[in-house]
Amino acid sequence: MKRIISLVVAVCTLFCMTGLLGVTSSAADFSDYLKETYKDEQSGKSILYRLFVPEDYDESKEYPLVIFLHGGGNSDPENEAQLTADYSIVKRLIREDYLQKYPCIILAPQCYGFEDHWGKATDVLMSLITSLTENYSIDKDRLYITGLSLGGFGTCDMLQSYPGVFAAAAPLCGSYITSSEGAKIYAQTPMWVFHGAQDPVIPVEMSRDVVDAIKKAGGKNIKYTEFPAAGHNIWNKTYHMSDLYEWMFAQRLNQEIDQEPEDEKTLDVFKDVSTKSWYYEAVKYTYYENIFKGVSEDEFGPDLKMTRAMFVTVLHRMEGSPDSAGVSNKFADVPENAWYGDAVKWANSKGLVYGTSQTEFAPDEPISREQLATMMYRYAEYCSLDTSGRASPADIIDWNDVSDYAKQAILWSVNEKIIEGRSAKQIIPKDNANRAEVATIIKRFMDYKNK
Repeated sequence: MKRIISLVVAVCTLFCMTGLLGVTSSAADFSDYLKETYKDEQSGKSILYRLFVPEDYDESKEYPLVIFLHGGGNSDPENEAQLTADYSIVKRLIREDYLQKYPCIILAPQCYGFEDHWGKATDVLMSLITSLTENYSIDKDRLYITGLSLGGFGTCDMLQSYPGVFAAAAPLCGSYITSSEGAKIYAQTPMWVFHGAQDPVIPVEMSRDVVDAIKKAGGKNIKYTEFPAAGHNIWNKTYHMSDLYEWMFAQRLNQEIDQEPEDEKTLDVFKDVSTKSWYYEAVKYTYYENIFKGVSEDEFGPDLKMTRAMFVTVLHRMEGSPDSAGVSNKFADVPENAWYGDAVKWANSKGLVYGTSQTEFAPDEPISREQLATMMYRYAEYCSLDTSGRASPADIIDWNDVSDYAKQAILWSVNEKIIEGRSAKQIIPKDNANRAEVATIIKRFMDYKNK
């Protein structure tokens, strides 16, 4: 198994660097991370690390410790690259809203100097963690560890080397298991495993094998999320999932498990989505890709109208929920604390959506089919896709009903079979789109994008 891991490290490094090269880091985001070196006196080994301690740190309180292990492309003698990994957890958790909800201390060590192999750093890393628990007010029952790619393997290394230490673990696109005994060790720790089904770097079967082995070993707190259309770079999706943080920070050592957790929610959770529904595959895709959520715990609401705010949020999630900090809000009817606020600001700043007037966005207004087509067309251009294809207006029965601003978008979307007529090539452009239709359109768009 170590040989397998070594073989993927070099390729893994290249893929992880792809995320790094596309990052625009912000000094304000990371300036509060202490830049340190730790030396373990017993072994003589040293490890570079960055540490975040909340500004309002209070010694009378105990804080969870979150350990993030970076991927192969972020090994760095300057002790900086682990903070600038694209969409990393170390960025998400220092956002003001997350700090208020999940005040914690964050450790981001460096694998540099350990031959790009976290397995060779486990002893000094554990010594560092122990030192931090002695010098800071850290709740030893709430040590959480996560990592991506090379760091996913490192997360597994730490679990096997130090069983019973971590309250929760979340390895991304990098998990392995060597024996049934290893599965029993993993089973002691609540785990949420993530992988992309189309991963060309780390075979998805490795994570599947881990999950299956843990279940066979009696593990009762194992979750698995597999993104059907995703490749190796899944951290931009995973570390934006609010469910991950809610689950992780709820874990404590030795807590009783009241019931076996759900293993990667199935569509059975939606009582209004039958496997025989024409939109089943589209809802399944958008749900697992974290683009859509239900309108409640057990309802998807396929026939409910999609509002403008809802659809802009869908676009925002498709892009990985990019940060809109510093982007001004132009619309009086979009409150700063609105759940769709970041999405509207981002989409408007990129020219994907405009208001119904200079000062109004009309977030609660149902989105029409031609508005939807227009936003998808602009998003395709934003993604640098080929949007030159056009259907013939003669093929659209109600072409004269299409607004001028939407005509190019309608012709493109019909040509690419992203939007189809409801009957006999009748687009009905002014009609409102429901959630099932939008899920289907998103699935078709992604098929078009990935072809």
